[in-house]
Amino acid sequence: MAAVEQSIKYKKELMAGENVYIETTVEEVREKVLITKHTMFDGNSNVAAECRLVGVHLDAVKRKSVTFPDYILKKAKELAIQQETLTQS
Repeated sequence: MAAVEQSIKYKKELMAGENVYIETTVEEVREKVLITKHTMFDGNSNVAAECRLVGVHLDAVKRKSVTFPDYILKKAKELAIQQETLTQS
């Protein structure tokens, strides 16, 4: 995998020692591309930062993008569907 695009939005200052937690969601799955979003929350469940990553599956030897193996595509799409179902509930 190679991160080809990354954007970070800082929403709230955090202090050293403050409790945080991070939720990761799969936003989109394509043959060679995986887009994820990481959201950092403070201890009161306020959004502190958001990070969106676009990753491309690479052949490390040829240095070219290649299709994800079927089992990875299937699992990633299942996760995306589960997350979509949860957010619609």
